[in-house]
Amino acid sequence: MAKIALPTTPTPDEASKAWTRGFAAAVRDAAGDSARLTPKKAAGMEGIYADNARNYFERTGRSWATADTVIDSGARYVRRETEKAAGADQKLSLVDIRKLPADLQDDMLTLRGKAPSKPANDPKVVAPSPALTAAVAASEIPSINDYGKYMGVDVYPKTMSRAEILRKVVGYDDLTDAEIGEWFSSVKGSAAVADLAGSFKEIGAEEKENWDDDRGVQHERIFSDVAEGLGAQFIPVSKFKSVELAEHFIQEDGDCEYRLLIGKQKDDSWLVFSYSNFPF
Repeated sequence: MAKIALPTTPTPDEASKAWTRGFAAAVRDAAGDSARLTPKKAAGMEGIYADNARNYFERTGRSWATADTVIDSGARYVRRETEKAAGADQKLSLVDIRKLPADLQDDMLTLRGKAPSKPANDPKVVAPSPALTAAVAASEIPSINDYGKYMGVDVYPKTMSRAEILRKVVGYDDLTDAEIGEWFSSVKGSAAVADLAGSFKEIGAEEKENWDDDRGVQHERIFSDVAEGLGAQFIPVSKFKSVELAEHFIQEDGDCEYRLLIGKQKDDSWLVFSYSNFPF
């Protein structure tokens, strides 16, 4: 186990800097004298940072990248995710760490001197798929985000309830379980995946019509890739204990919406795709 590099409840800044130091050392070692990392070199990496290096190439589709490029990408990723997972006190507790994406949870636990949360090859647990992760990453562009559309793929521990996940997504901690439950309609099973995937294909077609330049085609491809990624991630639904599409449309604001595809894992943890749309 790695030497403890973090205090008991680190800030996102402390956690991301400690992680980036370790990731940078691992990437530079794998890159070698050329200072270039390739998918083949990443595949040969071992240790807690290996999956992050491999995920970079799966997400970007690149055939090589400089070590500094991979490190900078990882640094932005870990800072964004640790800031998102931290509570109002901006401290990362063990509970907060388990809100991180799957490829960061065990890294942070190890840096804390804790045992990994579960074996990386646990057959009961469905990891975030490279296809969906890459599609979501591709949506992180101003011409989508600046118009109120956001997507995410998150892993939540089995200690969290469905209601807690819904409250976290909408940001209303004061709602009771019953109240937050009333916010959302529900479709379950394979129909849930088909409904959301179909919606994204429709959104993609609308985006193509709404933009009179190359961004329209780009957006259509992004939403189509997300739709396909949802199928790759959640079908067959038998991989999970349950799969549910939870949707909330804010009536007074017309188009404002939350859509969550919630997969309850066979170990009772959660894999959740979320989409929010708050047009200006």
